[in-house]
Amino acid sequence: MRCVIFSTIAPEVELLSSKVGTLDIDCVSQSVHELRRDALLRLCKGVRAVSVGRTDVLNGVTLRVLREAGVEAIVVRHPSLSDMPELDLDAVRSLNIQLCRIPHVSSAAVAELTIALVLSLFRNVPQAYVRAAGGNLTQASLIGHELGGKTCGLLGTGRVGVRVAHALAALGCKILAYDAFESPHIIELGGEYVSLDELWERSDIISLHAPLVEATRHIVNDESIRKLKHGTVLVNTSRGGLMDPAAVLRGLESGQIGALGVDVFECDNDVFLRDHGVHGVPDKNVSRILAYPRVLVTPHLASFTTESLTTVCKGVLTSLEQFERGERIDNCSGQ
Repeated sequence: MRCVIFSTIAPEVELLSSKVGTLDIDCVSQSVHELRRDALLRLCKGVRAVSVGRTDVLNGVTLRVLREAGVEAIVVRHPSLSDMPELDLDAVRSLNIQLCRIPHVSSAAVAELTIALVLSLFRNVPQAYVRAAGGNLTQASLIGHELGGKTCGLLGTGRVGVRVAHALAALGCKILAYDAFESPHIIELGGEYVSLDELWERSDIISLHAPLVEATRHIVNDESIRKLKHGTVLVNTSRGGLMDPAAVLRGLESGQIGALGVDVFECDNDVFLRDHGVHGVPDKNVSRILAYPRVLVTPHLASFTTESLTTVCKGVLTSLEQFERGERIDNCSGQ
């Protein structure tokens, strides 16, 4: 069975672009929505299953073209369909397409980047790097802080949040947590579940690990930022929509947010995975945030590891093989 994998990067091509059993994998670098209708029809003619990345646009128009070409199943290389731009689930159902996701990215990878951001901000690593690259190897204004004895507030204690808690507790941090479902692992660490207001008010570090739902959208806003200790370190490796970027900018300007480490923004699809060196970042709030010296931004690197990509690609192949055998694909919507 021939399959087309859209939006692939070099490491994925190495893992996916050979024959696997009776699967004939064709990797293309373009996103599914970047191809004109006739080109997409030609590419997918006779193809029953495709895979797309998180930023691919699966609106009604694109889905109908895929179905016209013969596509019956789409595998999304991301754990959450809600993160996809313009995803038309009604069209998925009406066109009788199986749409599945790869549910597990590496929680270890995300937790490790979270800790890296926290440590880098506490020890002024970004500023030291920039200065050293310019030949300035003095210590002036680079004095940092130790994590031992600091209070870390975790918003969300799923698999990633628990891993972050373990690492920070090992470094001597006191753990506070807020989640609708209390994890016994947090309690075993000596962590304390508190109200949301207490989390804001008592924490030296706030680390976001919550899903993006209506109740959590812009949970970091002007009101919550006013409740923070002055100079709180804020880290987000979860969902960009958890933060109101305009409010975060005001928090940086006032000093309520003393340092910011992020791997995500609300306008992810307009900002990340693009080189803005010539024309600048299109989002004004994000552009101004990037200019702050105590801001450290990584371009969606949280799960971007060899190990995590290998797991995702194996999941894609498993899903495609299930479909080829006539089985319903795991973690599937539609049909």
